[in-house]
Amino acid sequence: MAQTVFLSQPVNITVPTVLDLTTTAGGLNNVNFNTTALLDNGITLTNATTFTYSSNKAWYVTIKAASANFSGSSSTPMPASVIQYRLNGSGGSFTALSATAASLTGTTGTKNTRGTSTIGVDFFLNPGYVYAPATDYTITINYTISNL
Repeated sequence: MAQTVFLSQPVNITVPTVLDLTTTAGGLNNVNFNTTALLDNGITLTNATTFTYSSNKAWYVTIKAASANFSGSSSTPMPASVIQYRLNGSGGSFTALSATAASLTGTTGTKNTRGTSTIGVDFFLNPGYVYAPATDYTITINYTISNL
């Protein structure tokens, strides 16, 4: 006599929240204003920094300077705002960098969809003639990916 046996087995999967932001190319490691024309006009660096993001939740990225001013041996403080940024490909105007976090892409209210891809950042730098000569003006730029 034929018989059928049915067996059920549950499968449980745990998927943790993933938020990852990794520099894949570029950066503002060394910018040299070595000609009068560069001091007159500033330097535009298109797609100067590229990040790869991975997120399985809606997300946004902020940018901010780690301090209000560059550090270095000069007695003339140079503010973070000497650096201006914009999302590559946005075609928009540049925004002055500050020590207060600002949206680079997405916001707490308008987050980007989950997935993985790249983000490029353009920079415009122009200290002009206001700040004393020095070879060690340094500032750190912080990028944060969040889903909160």
